[in-house]
Amino acid sequence: MRTTHWKNYDPFFRQKDEAFKSSEKGVFELAEHFRDFAASVEEDSNSENPEDRKVVFVRLQISVPCPC
Repeated sequence: MRTTHWKNYDPFFRQKDEAFKSSEKGVFELAEHFRDFAASVEEDSNSENPEDRKVVFVRLQISVPCPC
């Protein structure tokens, strides 16, 4: 018989929760950065200049990490 009691237990929850709470300022700054970045990308992507669009593409590649 398999136990289901430990199925959802995370032995590192307290550490992860404390780390997340203590990084509130950094999370907020990162959110602001991406908000500003998204606004500038939208502005640049409306350009007719192909070089501007290339810059947008490169900036997206650099700013968005690969989830691999």
